[in-house]
Amino acid sequence: MSTPRPAEHPSAARPPCDPAAATTEIRPIVICEECGRKYRVLPSKIRGSAAVFTCRDCGHRIVVAKTRGLAQVETRPWPAPPPAAAEELADVPLPPDAAPDRRLGLLAVFGWVMAAAIAVAAGFFQVRSQELLEELEGLGRAAAHELARQRIEMRVAAAADALQRQLSAHPDLDRRELAGRPELRAIVAPEAGAAAWALLYGPSDSDGVWRIWLHSDPGLTGADLRALAVQVGPDFPEVFALLTGAAGGAPASGRYRVPAADGRWEHQAVACRPVVGTGYALAAAGPVEGLAGPVVRLQREAADLIREMGVSAAGLLAGTAAALALTAVLGTLRPARPVQGGGRRR
Repeated sequence: MSTPRPAEHPSAARPPCDPAAATTEIRPIVICEECGRKYRVLPSKIRGSAAVFTCRDCGHRIVVAKTRGLAQVETRPWPAPPPAAAEELADVPLPPDAAPDRRLGLLAVFGWVMAAAIAVAAGFFQVRSQELLEELEGLGRAAAHELARQRIEMRVAAAADALQRQLSAHPDLDRRELAGRPELRAIVAPEAGAAAWALLYGPSDSDGVWRIWLHSDPGLTGADLRALAVQVGPDFPEVFALLTGAAGGAPASGRYRVPAADGRWEHQAVACRPVVGTGYALAAAGPVEGLAGPVVRLQREAADLIREMGVSAAGLLAGTAAALALTAVLGTLRPARPVQGGGRRR
């Protein structure tokens, strides 16, 4: 049994052939078993039962056998010899854009582009979520402060009216006797309600010092108004100016900060107004969170929700971008191809 004579490579010069026969003859497809490149062959060029040629891409030796007529061919493993020699085979490779390597390259480019786009979207979403969170927190604080101010003003106004009626009924009542009147004490503490402190104060007749005449703490009766500095904290100068200004006849309100146990600052709403016709003024202060609890809770829940959504969405987009980047990297890697039959040929 003889081995097949190697056919000249399809790129070499071919012997003339009948144009009519070349245009009508069916050309079956032969696929390289090593790299998958496809060739079209002319069965009429196979002289005998088989022929052999070298793959242009990987150098693999391809044995082509003719079966069941001129229009049918099949490949056989190399180096098992066919029964007879063959002439050159006419091949027509598939267009380059259909090759596997090109498809992998396009997939890699698409993966990198999509990964970059999604990474940018993740960053934008995270930044926008943070901006929305800061805006929501600012609006929530402003709404809570305004609600707390309105509530403390309403309570102080109601308590001042009640005190005005009681004091008008006892015009000769000494200032130091105010703390001993349960009906007056009941007006200051409960009516001012939910307060960090509440007091009735005014300037002393003898020395002109601003003194506390009625307080939720009886021990402060007759004390200098500056004794509140311990309760108020570092913002007491502003609060003191607010209290003494209201005694002149105009209601006033504001807020101040006190240090909390966890190191944060807590805001207190304060309001004061004169008790008409008595020479006294009434003031009360309470925590913003206690006076505007529903608004504060709503703002915190909304902020937590936005924060969780931002982190989850950014994580999902970042994971998708990483997966696409990995796909792009894998698309750029080409598997090694074995070289057989005398090495790789171009």
